[in-house]
Amino acid sequence: MISLRNFLPLIVCYSIALVFAGTGAMSTHAADEEWKRVTEPCQWQFPRDHGMHPEYKTEWWYFTGNVQDKSARPFGYQLTIFRQGLQMTPLQKESRWAIRDFFFGHLAVSDIAGGKFFYKERVDRAALNQSGADTKQMNVWLQEWKIETVDVKREIYRLNAGEENMAVDLTLTPLKPLVLQGERGMSRKSMTPGNASNYYSYPRLQTEGTLRIGQETFAVNGVSWFDHEFSTSALGEEQAGWDWFSIELDSGCELMLYQMRNKNGTIDVASQGTWIALDGKRIELRRDDFQIEVLDTWKSPHSKAIYPSRWRLHIPRLKIELEVIAALRDQELYLMELSKIAYWEGACRISGTVDGISTHGVGYTELTGYSKAMGKF
Repeated sequence: MISLRNFLPLIVCYSIALVFAGTGAMSTHAADEEWKRVTEPCQWQFPRDHGMHPEYKTEWWYFTGNVQDKSARPFGYQLTIFRQGLQMTPLQKESRWAIRDFFFGHLAVSDIAGGKFFYKERVDRAALNQSGADTKQMNVWLQEWKIETVDVKREIYRLNAGEENMAVDLTLTPLKPLVLQGERGMSRKSMTPGNASNYYSYPRLQTEGTLRIGQETFAVNGVSWFDHEFSTSALGEEQAGWDWFSIELDSGCELMLYQMRNKNGTIDVASQGTWIALDGKRIELRRDDFQIEVLDTWKSPHSKAIYPSRWRLHIPRLKIELEVIAALRDQELYLMELSKIAYWEGACRISGTVDGISTHGVGYTELTGYSKAMGKF
């Protein structure tokens, strides 16, 4: 991500599917039995698996990154495009108006030095070529927002998305190989069979291009994280939300952690993570391998939710102690116009020690289930 974005599309779909009322599409409440579930690790094949997997109900392509201009002015960005299946086979499949899926996306830019956060949501049906995705490689579009493969062999990608008050046009190249999360790419979300996703990440992508805020354009460079997941699953009845961290350390190591919070205040056993060493070696982390301690909070003036804003991550097994601080407190996506949800996703700064050696870095954190808007569906 997901990271831990497995359930966001499912929550959103019940709200914005109303946009498509009257089109002849099957109700989004249709039984999930027609969609494939993740019950075992898949046989990965790239670049094909960068593309769309129409046999699964939910899928997303998720980019987050920390970049800076030539004066070292810092920015964060997020570009995500989600696919949500409505029906396995359109009722009028020969028609250009026929709908099988719809796509929605979130674009956000954090102007850390300026203390401002910009975000926008889009949604459209996968008809008339308004939105869609390739099944052979990573080419995904939502109106004018695009995620494109520039060079298949060299694994170079381009992000191009903009609104009146912000835009990103970035080229990304992996500095380390992709990583299969969980059990050979099968990431369990609960102990219920089939409640899992196929999940892999590019943990460190060299990022170059331009970022625009208002009428001012900045040439930027930095690092990004990419998650791709596809599944047919839902948040368990006992689960309230999740905290997800992606971290890129100056040492060249990376860390992904997520904890799923239960409604009774406990942390779900399905919580997990991955430590990626400098040489690319992957170490899987289970629930008992780490602790996430909240050190400070922030109250949103928009949703009134109280979010953590500073954390300490303990991983005794690997002798890792890291402090994570929100680079900008207000990085809440308060999306009331379409999807009627609110969640926090933003750039963070990292410091601490790994095996007793001082380290620093950057990262992104996602927090869901803290706002009533997120839980009312």
